[in-house]
Amino acid sequence: MTLSHTATGGDYNSVMAALAVTVTDDDTPDLVLSPRALMVTEADSATYTVKLSNQPSAAVTVTVRGTGSGVSVDTDPGREGEQTSLSFTTDNWNTARTVTVAAAEDDNASPETVTLNHTATRGGYASVKKKLVVTVTDTEAAGLVLSPMAVTVAEADSATYTVKLASEPNAAVTVTVSGMGSGVSVDTDPGMEGGQTSLSFTTSNWEMEQTVTVSAAADDNLISEEVTLSHTAIGGDYDLVMAKLAVTVTDTETAGLVLSSAALTVAEANSDAYTVKLATKPTDAVTVTFSGMGSAVSVDTDAGTDGEQTSLNFTTSNWEMEQTVTVSAAADDNAVSEEVMLSHTATGGGYGSVSQELVVTVMDDDTPDLVLSPVAVTVAEAASATYTVMLATEPTTDVTVTVSGMGNGASIDTDGGMQGEQTTLNFTTDHWNTAQTVTVSAAMDDNKIPETATLNHTAAGGDYDGLSKKLVVTMTDDDNICVRLNALNADGTSCNLFNKSISVLSSDDLANLSKIKVLFLGGNNLSSLPADIFADLSNLEALYLNNNNLSSLPAGIFTGLSKLKIIWLSSNNLSSLPADTFAGLSNLETLVLRENNLSTLPADIFSGLSNLLELSLADNNLICLPLIPQSIPQRVISIDVTLPRCYSLELSPGAVTTVEGGSATYTVKLATEPTSDVTVTLGGMGSGVSVDTDLGMEAEQTSLSFTTTDWNTAQTVTVAVAEDDDTNSEVVTLTHTTTSVGTTYSLSRSLRVTVIDNDTPNLVVSPGTVTVAEAGSTTYTVRLVKAPTDAVTVTVRGMGSGVSVDTDAGMPREQTSLTFTTSNWPTEQTVTVRAAADDNAVSEEVRLSHTATGGDYGSVSKDLVVTVTDDDTAGLVLSAAAVTVAEGDSATYTMKLATEPAAAVTVTLNGMGSGVSVDADGGMEGKQTSLSFTTTDWNTARTVTLAAAEDDNASPETVTLS
Repeated sequence: MTLSHTATGGDYNSVMAALAVTVTDDDTPDLVLSPRALMVTEADSATYTVKLSNQPSAAVTVTVRGTGSGVSVDTDPGREGEQTSLSFTTDNWNTARTVTVAAAEDDNASPETVTLNHTATRGGYASVKKKLVVTVTDTEAAGLVLSPMAVTVAEADSATYTVKLASEPNAAVTVTVSGMGSGVSVDTDPGMEGGQTSLSFTTSNWEMEQTVTVSAAADDNLISEEVTLSHTAIGGDYDLVMAKLAVTVTDTETAGLVLSSAALTVAEANSDAYTVKLATKPTDAVTVTFSGMGSAVSVDTDAGTDGEQTSLNFTTSNWEMEQTVTVSAAADDNAVSEEVMLSHTATGGGYGSVSQELVVTVMDDDTPDLVLSPVAVTVAEAASATYTVMLATEPTTDVTVTVSGMGNGASIDTDGGMQGEQTTLNFTTDHWNTAQTVTVSAAMDDNKIPETATLNHTAAGGDYDGLSKKLVVTMTDDDNICVRLNALNADGTSCNLFNKSISVLSSDDLANLSKIKVLFLGGNNLSSLPADIFADLSNLEALYLNNNNLSSLPAGIFTGLSKLKIIWLSSNNLSSLPADTFAGLSNLETLVLRENNLSTLPADIFSGLSNLLELSLADNNLICLPLIPQSIPQRVISIDVTLPRCYSLELSPGAVTTVEGGSATYTVKLATEPTSDVTVTLGGMGSGVSVDTDLGMEAEQTSLSFTTTDWNTAQTVTVAVAEDDDTNSEVVTLTHTTTSVGTTYSLSRSLRVTVIDNDTPNLVVSPGTVTVAEAGSTTYTVRLVKAPTDAVTVTVRGMGSGVSVDTDAGMPREQTSLTFTTSNWPTEQTVTVRAAADDNAVSEEVRLSHTATGGDYGSVSKDLVVTVTDDDTAGLVLSAAAVTVAEGDSATYTMKLATEPAAAVTVTLNGMGSGVSVDADGGMEGKQTSLSFTTTDWNTARTVTLAAAEDDNASPETVTLS
């Protein structure tokens, strides 16, 4: 380099001088690497740059060597293949050139180090070299590979995950699993017994996944658990290497309420129950509260606590115990079934959002119906009668009932206040249960035939649309036989049909004669009588049937004639009489049975005739005598008293009721010891009824044998009834005929078997009739004939005349209803009948009704007749058995009745004479010889005055007054 020097100023303008300068370089040629060392990750790449430190004198080539151990370099990625040299010129010598270093992946976990050598040639760089150390960091650091990294498993279920080593170990490795608990367990080898908890890896299988099974046990709570499993490695370069895995156990127990029924049906005026419990164990106490009840439905969760409770309490101890809820449905008047949705809302213990609903259907026991009372009407010709109509249930709207079907002389009027005959009735939703009266009139006709008309009652409106009900009107002809034959007296209390050549009587020939007290039917040609011929003659006191051709009498022909005092049956062809022929005739005083063909009579045929004063049995073929009432004076017994007693069979009970397809039993024994062995043969079986006197023998036996030693041991008879296809109930009369060497047991006794059909709902009342002594009690049973669709209540009504019932002796006061369920329907329930004491001597009869409601028994009823036998004997009470009076003087005694009479009583005094006179009423003129008692003053003593006239003799006289 030449430096020039030029001066200016003064006299040095333009003076110049030159100086040559030579620079000696102190920079040594070198390769500049940046960075000076390189780190690259296995399976990855990194870069560094190379340039020259000084300008070369000519082009320079730098070559890279020393690759290996998976390390490679590329100086020009743009060219195919890996380039290993760089070229620099005198122009670009100081431009950094990039070298890419790539590290291949290997299986070990060890880092490698490689030294790259850079060698330059030419351009003054011939001897220049430079090294760069490349460190390859290994990605396979020793570690456990868990897949997945977390596991979720359902309670009472299992799941799996896998384990392998992250890199090849330098020796065998054992991995142990720990941390199990809270119901979580693991098994590393299901093929081995028990739960295994370790895995083994070698340098050969280190990268093979091994399976671990995680199981979660079920529990009762609602809580999901979480467990962290630890995996600890031992061996090789894996010592103390660990990995964790989170296990989440999802709980399968969803909080819920368990109701024993999804829906409940309750009969109106009844109750039912269901249970509630929790579905899962709560975390704390839970309260379940009920709501949604209405006016018709109520619930009670604790019957032992006063009032209706509406909540249930559950704890962590009793959560799975069922608690009972009672649902009650109130009765209403409509015929509509209601539906209520009961809500169950839980609070506390993890149950805060839980609720459940239950549908309660109230089945209405009220069926729309027309209530006609009575259900049939009897009206006399040229007369009228009434019946009433009302609705059985509250209608949804107003209802009109139209009556039609009039004819055969029958007409009706639904409103007597309006002109003309009205034929409609109007009911509103307010007065639907107010009975409205319908008047039925029967026109007079010329025939003696009773007519009937069927009245149709058709409803329109509301839920009564199209409903109809029929009522039969029977028009009785007023021309009964007493009228036709002009046999009635002026006041209608006596009908004299004696010797009128009557051979046949129909059931209605004595209709409309309720005032009759005396009936003469003797001297005719009657061979039989209808069973109900005397049914309307409740005031009858004297009945004459003598001098006919009667060969038998229907059972119960005198039933209801409790006022009868005289019966004449003489001069007929009667060979036998039913045992109950005279039952209920406690007022009977005279009974004439002479001149018949009677050979034997039931032993107790006259029992209960406590007022009988005259009994005539003469001119029969009697071989034995029944028990004769002690009330009969010896002087009027026209009987051969030397005859032996007629003995009887004792049947217990006296009647049997059973259900079709079922069976019943009764017992038979002799009433008195016989003189020789007796055989009782049964007959009358039929209509599906069979008997068996010895179940131990093959085939059905129909006879019983009694000896002189076992005569009073009751023997059992089983009555079986076959199924049939009809819906009719049958009645069969079984006969029991005795035979023996002796004569006293040649008799017959019958037993009534009532078969109730089981194809339709019905009540079984057993026995069919009940007799109870005054001031005493007895029992009968009731059950259903077939399973009901729901609970059934049977209500007993009709008590009166001192008769009461009790269906549950265990409860205070007298209960009058029985409840049958779908479970206990065939079980007989007992009803106790009590008869109060009274003052009269009249036996009463009461008809108890049994009405069922609920299930499919809504229209079923059954009656039972209760006969109360009176313990009071009619008699006259005299203050003295004898009276002594001095001649020319007087004395008194008093008289009253022993029991209350059924009607007014007149006592007439007879037998006066020998100077003795009586006066029953000193206040009246003349001497009165009779006393009158009524039903109110019967027990008031009345005074009788005896007067004895003077006579001339000195002898005392005795007079018997009757």
